[in-house]
Amino acid sequence: METTLDLFDPPMHILHMPACLALKQAEPKLTLRQIGARLNICYMTVKRAFGYARLMGKIGRDHVCT
Repeated sequence: METTLDLFDPPMHILHMPACLALKQAEPKLTLRQIGARLNICYMTVKRAFGYARLMGKIGRDHVCT
């Protein structure tokens, strides 16, 4: 029998990154604040999500985290 205990909760910007990217792709003219309002998160979380996605793109990793 094997048991796994995951004590790591991903940071908010990583958790919301896929939704932020999808919304920006669907509506490119939205601002960070508008995206945040639609997703009910702070605009700084949106900004961090985009920054993290850029970093992942630079190192060639898929930016959609599961």
